[in-house]
Amino acid sequence: MQGMNLTFSNFEQFCSALQGLNISSNQRLVVFRDMATGINGGCGCNRQSRIDFCKNIYRQMEATLTNDDKTAIKQKLNVQSVSLAEGDAIFYNF
Repeated sequence: MQGMNLTFSNFEQFCSALQGLNISSNQRLVVFRDMATGINGGCGCNRQSRIDFCKNIYRQMEATLTNDDKTAIKQKLNVQSVSLAEGDAIFYNF
């Protein structure tokens, strides 16, 4: 529904929204999506470091997302704005 705002409370929710979106031109976003998608793969001893890596990139989305990325995400989700948060604390709107 156009005009709505969608809030993501964590990096996992945001990563799920990126699935099926052509983001190949933004290498940092591709790395984030691939790491977040594969968080449970690989050695369990490195799982927390993979989670921390994804959280760090998620918190830096303001510097990561291009205008084209933001437009594509909003169009795919059919919303006017997107908010990124950790829990209830919103840290970025686009």
